[in-house]
Amino acid sequence: MVSFYGAAPEASTACAATLLVVTFLGIVPIGLIWAHFEHVSLRKITVEGRHAGEGLVNDLPADRDAVS
Repeated sequence: MVSFYGAAPEASTACAATLLVVTFLGIVPIGLIWAHFEHVSLRKITVEGRHAGEGLVNDLPADRDAVS
């Protein structure tokens, strides 16, 4: 923003921090509350994701160079 708009570095940093708070940190609590109402367990999702990842690793061929 400094070179494109000619704004001061302090103003650019403040704008970037505000955009971060509004776009990312503003939606995360809403998503967590919604997940609670929908009975979604983040712990169960983490465990299932690890098991799915292990299945993918076990399905890899022994000779990886032959796949390329």
